[in-house]
Amino acid sequence: MTTRTADSQSTTPEPTARRNERYRVRFDSARQAAFCAQIAGASRFVYNLQLAICEWRYAEWLRARESEPEAKRPNTAEFTLNKRFTVIRSRPQEEWFQAFLRSEHGQPYADRDLSWLRDLPYAPVRHAAQYLSGAYTRFYKAAAAARESGKSLGRRKSDGKPKYFPRRKVKNRKPDGFTIPGNVRMDGHRLRVPGTGWVRLDKANPLYLCCAARQCGS
Repeated sequence: MTTRTADSQSTTPEPTARRNERYRVRFDSARQAAFCAQIAGASRFVYNLQLAICEWRYAEWLRARESEPEAKRPNTAEFTLNKRFTVIRSRPQEEWFQAFLRSEHGQPYADRDLSWLRDLPYAPVRHAAQYLSGAYTRFYKAAAAARESGKSLGRRKSDGKPKYFPRRKVKNRKPDGFTIPGNVRMDGHRLRVPGTGWVRLDKANPLYLCCAARQCGS
């Protein structure tokens, strides 16, 4: 958890100290378990949807570059992905999102009713953007290192994408989880999950909790 210490005579605070903790969640009701599973599933869904949007924007950029060489490369920064999530969740009628849904990349989502996202806590589901942005950052870093050494990243056999390119999250490949990115409330052996209340924690079994960003799974 986050802690901070500072000398009372000093105006400059000491650096924030952080530590990681591991827990397993113990649900007291089937409703709690179902709701947390829904948040985790939504996080996976939004990660994949945002990845598809990034791929669509990249394909559109490649086409635009043929007639406009100075066209700006699509942005995969967390801030940009967060703005897109707001559109996905609250303003899906915006033209760019409708254009995506009409594209080949958006076809799997074209007939989906996304209004259910508004029934879930905003911050934990949106936080999937941070993981996708981080995955892109690692990919760009690996690609740059390969170019400097005169090599190619090569292609994955599973999907034909370059190695290190962000992968779609597949249900049941590994346990789903979600992150509570701020305002984390803990009380002894309990953690408060937005929208469902307090859940019990068991320190003897693994659940990754990090600082103010708490990643929850069951």
